[in-house]
Amino acid sequence: MAEYMTVKQDRLREQKKIADELSELLGELNDDTGKSLSTMHAAVALSQRPGKLNYYQSPQNISNYTKNDEVKRLVQKIKEIEHDIRKTEDSFHQAESSRVNVAKSREDITGVDSFEQWHSRHNSWRDNSAICGRSTKTKMKEAGPGEGYFTTFKQKPRHFGGTGVHQGFDSQALTMKRGRITR
Repeated sequence: MAEYMTVKQDRLREQKKIADELSELLGELNDDTGKSLSTMHAAVALSQRPGKLNYYQSPQNISNYTKNDEVKRLVQKIKEIEHDIRKTEDSFHQAESSRVNVAKSREDITGVDSFEQWHSRHNSWRDNSAICGRSTKTKMKEAGPGEGYFTTFKQKPRHFGGTGVHQGFDSQALTMKRGRITR
């Protein structure tokens, strides 16, 4: 996991560095385009008058950027790094899913399929003092109330009164009573 994160962070830093370089280049190209455009507007306005206008000439480095397709090259680099990041993420997710599948298969082999299996494993003589505050030599009680206990459910006798518009109604609740059978 840590290895994956360091590789991803390194690739993201590299991508950010190239993106910053591209942003700076696009800023220079934008300024150059603005100057060329303003010169063109001036030339159109002065075209009806006699005289000569000196057009704006791009600096040599801007001309080199456009000739060498520098923007396209930087965008391609960013895409390649993004593709590498996606491949690393996919390989990490595949490794993680295979690790989870291995853990699940181990759990299936040694897993518990029913309550009977769970009770056979866990309802035995063991240290219960931390769980239920009893001594270590007591056996855990089996699930359920056991002999001598009973539970009853009675309809709650409460009646909620009504108004002239709405009728009254009886409670739908059931009251549970539990206790010992005494005879």
